[in-house]
Amino acid sequence: MKRRKLRRKKNKKKNTFLLLVLLSIIIILYFKIFKTEKRRIAIEGFGMLEENLSSKAVGVYNLNSGEIIFEKSPDLKVAPASLAKLFVIDYALTILDMDEIVYIGEEIYLVQEDSSLAYIQPGEMKVEDIIKAMLIPSGNDAANALAAASGRRIAGEETLNPQDAIDLFIDRLGEYLLQEGYQNTNITVPSGYNDENYTNIIDLKKVSFKLLENPVISNIVSSPYYIYTDDNGNTLKWENTNEMLNTSSRYYNPDITGVKTGSLDNNYNLISRYSRDEDYLIIVIGAGHASTRYYETDEIISILEANR
Repeated sequence: MKRRKLRRKKNKKKNTFLLLVLLSIIIILYFKIFKTEKRRIAIEGFGMLEENLSSKAVGVYNLNSGEIIFEKSPDLKVAPASLAKLFVIDYALTILDMDEIVYIGEEIYLVQEDSSLAYIQPGEMKVEDIIKAMLIPSGNDAANALAAASGRRIAGEETLNPQDAIDLFIDRLGEYLLQEGYQNTNITVPSGYNDENYTNIIDLKKVSFKLLENPVISNIVSSPYYIYTDDNGNTLKWENTNEMLNTSSRYYNPDITGVKTGSLDNNYNLISRYSRDEDYLIIVIGAGHASTRYYETDEIISILEANR
């Protein structure tokens, strides 16, 4: 009798275990099929969207996995405008530490007349604050300041004149871009304000992924504004050029946490970080109008939302 009972208990446990295994397999298969179906619907959604995208090149990526969700003309070279500042920062941070203080000289005045400016002044400034001045108000003066400070450090000559310091930095930046695999990018001025500059979706994805791994950079690009006070007590309020971070803008989106705008002539660019459940990087470059980069980013977000 006892043996029969023990045998029944063993069979019951065995059946329960097999049932649990079977249920687990069914659940795994269900979610796998569900995920595949969602992926198919998303691809179809982006396929229909592609016909209506007027921007020259577009890329959508999962920031966590690196998965390519959608690309349009990823190899096409486009003028980066102020997106060039991302490559400048990437290289400069191999030369300077974020928390060190550097000297800013007359290089801040070596900018085009209609440049976007942070209105920084000659004197000492923390590297982190220079980067904020580049990324938030997109200051071309700040881009020159970072390039010149880096160039002086490369030369080991703190009195190197502004243009020579910038030129040295740009020469070394070109070498760095090739070494790091940015094969499709050419930067001739730190601000990006030059028709000779070019890049593409592939390189912009790479530099964005890299910089966003830095928590300080990630925090900076998500800031709608920053109030900076210099050593003389002068206060500047830098407002982010990305209207998707501006609560009073019609393009405002609370789930956007960066990254950078860029515009030159009739090329308007936008790199966005969209964070809701998952983290996405959305790159829209070569839009014909300033508003187009925002509208098309919104369209992409709508598809991502529909397939969450």
